[in-house]
Amino acid sequence: MDGLPYEILHLIIGHPSCKYLVLEVYNDAINKALFQKSWQQTCLVLLPKTGDLTSLSNWRPISLINTDCKVFTRIMNSRIMSISSKLITRFQSGFMHNRFIGDHGFACRLIMEDASKSTSISESLGVMLDQTKAYDRIHPEYLCKVLNRFGFPNKFIKYIHDLFFGNSIFVNVNGSLSDSIQQLQGLRQGDSISPILKI
Repeated sequence: MDGLPYEILHLIIGHPSCKYLVLEVYNDAINKALFQKSWQQTCLVLLPKTGDLTSLSNWRPISLINTDCKVFTRIMNSRIMSISSKLITRFQSGFMHNRFIGDHGFACRLIMEDASKSTSISESLGVMLDQTKAYDRIHPEYLCKVLNRFGFPNKFIKYIHDLFFGNSIFVNVNGSLSDSIQQLQGLRQGDSISPILKI
């Protein structure tokens, strides 16, 4: 939305007279849950999937947020990721450091091979679950309760809530922005912190 490339933000952060101001902005965000108003604005771009493109289900929404907000959510994501292996089951490998999602595929293959050798093949059952619109379905109250249950501080929960819910979304249609739509639930696809919050 701001059109500020990372290279320019990097120059601003690196400039002696600006870096302390930038640091103060991020510290206020972390310590006081004070955000720039622009951090609560999202530009939604639709990317085509496959199939009939006249159907909205064949488009993937990607949230574009301001560069300075992306830096902040990356800071928050790195803090969560530093403790995530203590909180999240070892059977979750997607979006987790030092875990390989291919291990699950290999384990499933071994189980299927073993089941096919079983004399009572009719008793074997396999189930694959895939939640559609998984990011869109995250409810703010549920997310806050989960974060609270895992022991995250109330201040952290508040800024996650305030960053994601009640935002203004502008849909980019052929280069023009729509009127704003209020985001009442769901996580932003394209934001670095969304996958770990979804897990």
